[in-house]
Amino acid sequence: MRSIRLAAHVSAVGVTLALIPVVHRSPQATYGGTDPQVLTLEVAAALALVLIAGLSPPSASAVLVALVGLLWLVPETAGASGVPLSLRALADALGPMVVALLVIAVVLRAGTRAPHQRAPLVMALAGVIVAAVARVLLVDPFLDPECWRTCQHNPLLIAEGRWGGYVELVGLVGLAAGCVWSAAAHFTGPARDRWWEPDVAGWVAVASLLAAYLVRSSGISLPVEYAIATALVVVAQAAVLGWLATNLWESWRRWRLGARLTQFVDLLRTGWDPESLANSLRHAVSEPGLQLAYWAPARQAYVDATGRVAKTPAPGPNERATRVTRNGQTIATIVHSGRVNGRRLEQALSPALLLAVENAQLHAAAMAELSELTNSRIRVVNRTELERQRLERNLHDGAQQRVVSLALLVRGLAGRAVSVDQETAVRAEVLTRTLVEELRRVARGIYPAVLADAGLIGGVLDLAESSEDLPVAVGDFPDSRYPGAVETTAYLLVSAWILDARTRGARGVTIAGEDAGATLRVMVMDDAGSPPSAPAPELMDQVGALGGTLLTNGRPGHHRMEVVLPCVS
Repeated sequence: MRSIRLAAHVSAVGVTLALIPVVHRSPQATYGGTDPQVLTLEVAAALALVLIAGLSPPSASAVLVALVGLLWLVPETAGASGVPLSLRALADALGPMVVALLVIAVVLRAGTRAPHQRAPLVMALAGVIVAAVARVLLVDPFLDPECWRTCQHNPLLIAEGRWGGYVELVGLVGLAAGCVWSAAAHFTGPARDRWWEPDVAGWVAVASLLAAYLVRSSGISLPVEYAIATALVVVAQAAVLGWLATNLWESWRRWRLGARLTQFVDLLRTGWDPESLANSLRHAVSEPGLQLAYWAPARQAYVDATGRVAKTPAPGPNERATRVTRNGQTIATIVHSGRVNGRRLEQALSPALLLAVENAQLHAAAMAELSELTNSRIRVVNRTELERQRLERNLHDGAQQRVVSLALLVRGLAGRAVSVDQETAVRAEVLTRTLVEELRRVARGIYPAVLADAGLIGGVLDLAESSEDLPVAVGDFPDSRYPGAVETTAYLLVSAWILDARTRGARGVTIAGEDAGATLRVMVMDDAGSPPSAPAPELMDQVGALGGTLLTNGRPGHHRMEVVLPCVS
């Protein structure tokens, strides 16, 4: 694309410079030939089109604008001296084609590929082809009695008659309808302040040239036609120069925005908080309300900088949404007020800044996956917790109650047993009593019922009171309620530590807790001489699933465990 655009630029400049003397030495033949000032405007407009193409990013529209600059002076040779008649006939038909190419270039510069904008362009192309073919093969402008150019016969004419002029007029009307339709689709399109964009001047040039060619085919008297057409041609040249001026202004503003944005490229080399890139963009464009949402392909949804799923960016009445793409893929969407030019903002993003946005997108997408994994682990822990409670209730309300009834029945039978069965009855009573205690112990191991009744503080106090051989002291401890998985995890860790301290010969255990609002912190200390055993892997997994941390440290005679658990349900 770059080589094609460069060739178009060089060719446009060369053809323009070559045509200047041809047009200049043809007085009373063309617009530029009749007035050197008009010729100067035309040359300036042709070179301006080349500059506009050079200021544009490499694209098909830039090549088309350069091509229009190359052809800009060619229609002027229709009345030039010393040019073969066949070439002059072709040049005379080339004017409407320049209009059609300019319309396509302006539409493509807007960056739109909507299907509803293809139909008007097809209509414009069809109209200009009909008009050009009729002008070359069916119309003899050089035999027009009101011809104000060098009037000679059209050597390419294949049929004579006034109907050729009507065919040309139909083609021009089709071209005009396509141009009007394209302009309507362009200026009424969503999410763009089109009336203030730089390409408005290009549409003015299109309208002026189109009107000039329609006047030429209108059949009005020569003096009026000449005056109106000349005025329209001058307006077209001035519009192109204005187009260049607005593009230069836009390029300077884009450069200034890009310079401000590049101040934040160091985000690529240093760590940043999740919102720093969005804050940098807000500062660069002076838009405090700017919102930046990243596209997470794995989740097929937008997420914020921390990975939380965000709403699909939907601009409000006075807002715009600008998509940021890299290699044709959407990486983020910026929602900003209508005051910010989204097209300028997107073009001002340098490769380094695009890489920064892509890095932030990858980070946000990874955080989204990590968040989903964490939530999934928490859901597994919560489901396990609910299942433990269900099993405990089933044992307590079902099997345990039946065994207690059986124990009462055996005790009653033992009182009425004869001496020969007394020993068996006593043994049965002992076994049923043992079974009751075993069921209670199992039920407490599955899920301590005291947690449901009295919370974690009640469970800790119950552990301290039930430890008869090892003194357990409870210091400051919060009496708040926490999510079931948090209470169970903390309770099982404390219970496991007390059991381990007992096996290590500890003479005392101290338990303390602290409620930090968003987290629960539990500390357990003992005075055993030997180091503690590692916590059970399933307990470590449960702490990790809840997003908590567990640390053990100490020295002989002073060992300590500290667990921190998020307590936001």
